[in-house]
Amino acid sequence: MKQFTINARRSTLAFAMLFALVSLHPFTLTGLAQKGRAPINRTPDEAERQAKIEFQRSNPKRSPAPVQGVANGPVSTNATGNTTYSITFDAGDAIGGLPVSAVLTNQYTAVTGATFSANAFSGAGGPTGAWATNTDTTVVDSAGGDVGGLGAPTLVSGNLLRSFNGWLGENGDGSIRVTFAIPVSTFSATFAGIATAASSRLQAFDSGNNLLATGTAAGNGQQVVTVSSGTPIASVAILPGDFNDWVGVDNITFTTINVGGPQSVDSQVDFVVTQQNLGGVAPAGCTGLGYNATQYNLNVTLTNIGTNTFTNPFYRVVELQAAGGVAPVLPFRLRTADDFVAGGCTGGLVNSTQAITASMPPQNAQATNFQIVLPAVRRFRFIVSVFATIGSVGNNRTERTVKIGNIAMEATGFDAAGNPILTSVFTPEKGFGNSVRVNAVNATLARK
Repeated sequence: MKQFTINARRSTLAFAMLFALVSLHPFTLTGLAQKGRAPINRTPDEAERQAKIEFQRSNPKRSPAPVQGVANGPVSTNATGNTTYSITFDAGDAIGGLPVSAVLTNQYTAVTGATFSANAFSGAGGPTGAWATNTDTTVVDSAGGDVGGLGAPTLVSGNLLRSFNGWLGENGDGSIRVTFAIPVSTFSATFAGIATAASSRLQAFDSGNNLLATGTAAGNGQQVVTVSSGTPIASVAILPGDFNDWVGVDNITFTTINVGGPQSVDSQVDFVVTQQNLGGVAPAGCTGLGYNATQYNLNVTLTNIGTNTFTNPFYRVVELQAAGGVAPVLPFRLRTADDFVAGGCTGGLVNSTQAITASMPPQNAQATNFQIVLPAVRRFRFIVSVFATIGSVGNNRTERTVKIGNIAMEATGFDAAGNPILTSVFTPEKGFGNSVRVNAVNATLARK
């Protein structure tokens, strides 16, 4: 049970509400006893909970707000290749929704690239005090009993994010972080149940966690809030209400950045996708287990255009899995990984590595071939981090292994010839560089 002293704000409101109920209503606790029911002796926590519920149910959050547009359909792509995703937690969204009582985390990652995590912030600095360390991210029915007053106009429906009971248990101001595998240019969400407009906000951050933009609800009730930036957005903090104001979240939409063609700026590295296709025979040790007979091939080139020599550079697998739909029984495997064994079809999973070369001096380019054994021909995601050792004692620098960046690739579909259509993104490590290039048929590029 929560400590009474921690919840001074809620307790003050609770006692005020209980005093009003006892003073004004004929059916007081004493009245209930006279009707043959024993008086209810509540602890301070129970009292504040009941008063809080009464306050939220009856609080008139009815300030009209202008209706702002959201994306039509769960996924749409415009002429420039930018993709807009819609997350409503209902059957028609990007993954077919989530059930009531689901806790939102990474369910949308494979299809949209968006990962949700509770507690975007910690410590002091919240709207009413400290940030919560137990922010609720439960999906609930907007027409059910686990929500507060939603307000007007009616912009939300079906399922939404944020349990009323979960909010009651929060120990501070709630915050949720959305992190994107592919950066976005704009992000919006509908807030419902707003009583304190200034507390319901969106904050956009770049890959270095620098604040790019803030959007704040324009009024009470239900509001659409949007943040946009010319600088790629790597994550967004959703701030739904505060410690004293339950607010639900629905109709999340965002647009990824896909820039086609060569992209190059002065930096440390270039990353180039040169070719990709379905071709070649998978190892017999894998096909005997039920893997697809044809494997996927991806050729890339990494070029050192900086001044440091890269020693023993290598790729490490961060993610290799299906992108959407029911996960296959057999895992995707990187055949060219250092630990892959063809006979037993083992290795080539997350955390496996693939060496590039012994040394990459400035202006050196190294081609790498990735071969992926597929459980089936279907959409999939392949993310690797690039590491290398730089520096030496000879130039008065301490030798160290650093992460150069992350490469995320997704086969988003298949063309008329049956070859995958590839989307790729190279995210350089902060302070290390921001150069990227893609030269490939059926390929688009997104960059942070």
